[in-house]
Amino acid sequence: MPTIVRDRSGLLPITALHIYTHKILLKQRITCDTSSLINQMTNQKMPTRHIVIAALTLLVWLQPAVAEEGVQFEICYDFGCRTKAEINLSGEEWQSVRAIFTAENSVDERKQMKQAVARMEVLAGQYSPIHQDLAMNMPVMQSAADALNYSGQLDCIDESINTTLFLQMFSDQGWLQFHEVLDRAYRRSFITQHWAAQVEDRLSGKRYVIDSWFDENGALPVLVSSERWHDLSL
Repeated sequence: MPTIVRDRSGLLPITALHIYTHKILLKQRITCDTSSLINQMTNQKMPTRHIVIAALTLLVWLQPAVAEEGVQFEICYDFGCRTKAEINLSGEEWQSVRAIFTAENSVDERKQMKQAVARMEVLAGQYSPIHQDLAMNMPVMQSAADALNYSGQLDCIDESINTTLFLQMFSDQGWLQFHEVLDRAYRRSFITQHWAAQVEDRLSGKRYVIDSWFDENGALPVLVSSERWHDLSL
């Protein structure tokens, strides 16, 4: 499971100023937005010194949380999750993923899930061999020795595990408003089998597959309805 961490402790010292400002915010039921804070406190005819103290202290509270909060997680590669690597993203990198999610409907959120999954692959590829992952399963090799020494390729098992993890991380952070992350989708034919990540639209109940196996690392994954995915050619 991913773990949210901070580069430093992330805890500001409890001072009389922080306690005083916190009491103001609670008493007045004011949200943690600086411009809104000033407007509301001005409308309530609160003393200027209260407004200044609250606004400055709120800026101190909010800025470190954005700058310092990062995330740790583990990814799979080298076919069948044979190799695993721990990835540590900085607060700035993690926030670059967060900034993608601005959707106000399920259609836009599905587009943003594709972008966020691709972004996570690029970031993870900076700290692991998966930046070498090519489309589908097999990179072109000149010899058997090259194939044995090649690391960073993902099959559909690796891709589906990683993508499901990314989606669950987004969901755990509250970034997915319109979709629920499901167990991996699976299909089988006479000679092949295939896995992919899967979500369900909370409003319609319709299921969608997010499949990052078809293209190289960092490319937008395929996102189609579960019904259509079962008809896609391998």
